[in-house]
Amino acid sequence: MPDFHHFFIENILFFIFSRYQSSPKSAFSCRFVGYMKNLLFVSFLLCNCINGAFAQDIKTIKLRHQSVSFSPKGFQIVGVVDDRADTSNIGIIRYTLLSKQFKVNLQNGAAWSLNDFFQSNVEQNPNATPITIHIKELSLGEKPNGLRDEADLDMSLEFYSDKKMLIGYNGESSVQAGLDVSKYVEGHIRLRLETVLKEFDKFWANNHDAYTGKPSLKLTAEISTETDDADRIVYSRQRPLTLDDFQGKPSDISRGAAETWSGIYMRYASQTLNGKVTIKVSILTFFDKTRSWCRTNARTNYTLAHEQIHFDITALKACELLSKVQSSSFTLDNYDKELEQLHKQAEKDMEQLQNDYDKETQHGTIKAQQAKWAEKIKQLLAAQTCF
Repeated sequence: MPDFHHFFIENILFFIFSRYQSSPKSAFSCRFVGYMKNLLFVSFLLCNCINGAFAQDIKTIKLRHQSVSFSPKGFQIVGVVDDRADTSNIGIIRYTLLSKQFKVNLQNGAAWSLNDFFQSNVEQNPNATPITIHIKELSLGEKPNGLRDEADLDMSLEFYSDKKMLIGYNGESSVQAGLDVSKYVEGHIRLRLETVLKEFDKFWANNHDAYTGKPSLKLTAEISTETDDADRIVYSRQRPLTLDDFQGKPSDISRGAAETWSGIYMRYASQTLNGKVTIKVSILTFFDKTRSWCRTNARTNYTLAHEQIHFDITALKACELLSKVQSSSFTLDNYDKELEQLHKQAEKDMEQLQNDYDKETQHGTIKAQQAKWAEKIKQLLAAQTCF
């Protein structure tokens, strides 16, 4: 029992003895026994109230859902394991001027809370290597510092792949706050988790092959500027189409003045050397001279300008395809299927834009709409850097 408890009771006893020392002996004895019973009962209640006031309650900290500022490239967090001997709390903090102490724990425990944070706030690739995080240490200590207490956060996390420990990160940090530091600790923990994830992302990028035993994959993509096919013209801003490029036979079933046959051709080649697989993707924007045609009575600069925009639209979608390939993540197991899907989508988008162009301009017969589309495609191409 604290010393002030004894001091309080001793003063009560002194008051009773002082009051009844002058009373007759028999009366004092009877009254003393009665008061002693009352005193013991009051003391029992008092001690329990005081002890209850200073009991350690549990204060729960919930990690706020806020997306981290980066996305892991080659791994995904699939679970969190708490290896600490005592998982019931992460420390004890003082609260209010009365110095009341609280045990602190994360919502539903540290393992659940950290895993919920990763799954809710980290954009993850389900095809990447699964990683499990083990909590080796997560403790919060607090020391008074006037009216601004200081909380020390000690965190030690280890990263596992297929039950094999890859690397561990230890860190200590402190935060100063007012009388209640728990609300500041939440942001401190989130910051530490994001920092550790970034560090592991760098580590994994350089050591993935050594731990997985799988060949690494490096994929590069570029716009092709040449072709071996004499019937094809490679798109270039320095080489616009001419009427002589339209060498095909006009269609008997089409009422159009001309037709541009253009497309996006994608090919890739792989090379394996010293356990490293390199994929080189080439994207070609082409105009087929033998399939493109223009009627004799329609061989004008206006018709040519309309058909040039059809070729420009093809180039625009090729640039977008290049950007998507360069920004996508591929594995040895899925790169061919993923590339094929991106290529098909690019061709579908191109065909839709070509149809919209012809529909709104009525194949170039509505000059006002033709001028609007010419300016629109010009600006879209100017925003691209692949040509």
